[in-house]
Amino acid sequence: MPFTRTFHPVGQGAFYTEQHHEQGQALTVVYDCGSLTGPKSQFLRKVATALPADTVIDVLFISHFHADHINGIDELKKRYTIRAVVLPKLTDEARILVKLENYLEYGGFSTTLIDNPRQYFGKDTLVILVEPVGGDADTPAGAVTEGDNGPFIDISPEEGPSIPPDFRTSKQDASASVPSGTVLRFRTKSRPFWEYIPFNYENSVRGRAFVAELAGMGISLHSLDNIADVIARKPELIKAYKKLKGDLNENSLVVYSGAIGPGKKLCHQSPAYSFPYPCFLESRGEGCLYLGDIDLSIGSVVPDIRFRLQHKWQRIYSIQVPHHGAIGNFDATVFNRGAQAIISFGTTNRYGHPSAHVISQLYRVAATPVYVTEKLETGFYSLD
Repeated sequence: MPFTRTFHPVGQGAFYTEQHHEQGQALTVVYDCGSLTGPKSQFLRKVATALPADTVIDVLFISHFHADHINGIDELKKRYTIRAVVLPKLTDEARILVKLENYLEYGGFSTTLIDNPRQYFGKDTLVILVEPVGGDADTPAGAVTEGDNGPFIDISPEEGPSIPPDFRTSKQDASASVPSGTVLRFRTKSRPFWEYIPFNYENSVRGRAFVAELAGMGISLHSLDNIADVIARKPELIKAYKKLKGDLNENSLVVYSGAIGPGKKLCHQSPAYSFPYPCFLESRGEGCLYLGDIDLSIGSVVPDIRFRLQHKWQRIYSIQVPHHGAIGNFDATVFNRGAQAIISFGTTNRYGHPSAHVISQLYRVAATPVYVTEKLETGFYSLD
């Protein structure tokens, strides 16, 4: 089965794709699509030419709603058919906070995707909302086990995504709300062959601090749901925002990608590594963990992810470093020894990403940093 995983060189953002070719079927999965490395027109041209014009995106995963991860989705939607989208389910408070931060940090953009994803994508796209990881992460529950016969979503294209009735929000609405850890499977006519497992992790610590700061200024968070009200109080909001250490984003969708059954061996290649002569890096396993901008520094997060994936962990060879290598989001214990650590960042970004401390810690656990910037030669590919 030919398979290609691509970490696209879009700079300060994230745009990752996986393509399967199985028994005459072409299956495409996308994780995030955004970049702050300008000019934006150049980034959008990369999106427009990343996939063949007739591509059907079977599943689009959205890790969270910061501009550098989603500001290319309009172009994706315009260029390609999207069958299903999987995104973190937000509380009302988290929804307001992310809209507010996008305005204060990035200048803002259309909020329909955040407020009403069903309306944004249209009636022909299935919207799957992943509920936050529940319970105390120090005593995790709901681990994914081999041969699990529990509910799953069949995302094979033959009959369209098959959603168990209990997950649907209504019979009329093409949307579903599913627990973290729900398995999404691709299958051939004979057997399932690949799976994606999303987990929605919340971090409300900074959000609560910001809400408390606003309250001290006599501002209610829910009074800022309307962008006109945000604009009217912009100086006060900027003052409160500058006191915040870190970002306001409360949610990040972690996604595991891996084969079902016997593990696969992939070859991994970057033009930057093979110059001046083409060569492949070592052939290793196929499992990948996409981390978005999750804050791994929260002590319970890494043990919780490891517990939930359990035996699948040994199959993970490629791991996306969260938040472009920011020092405040990092915990090296998420990396298997010898794993590839994919770091997407813009070479002229104003945040200092990636942190030198992060790089040193990757070397300490014998993970291999792989730098994916806006330069074409840094694109990174995993192939079979």
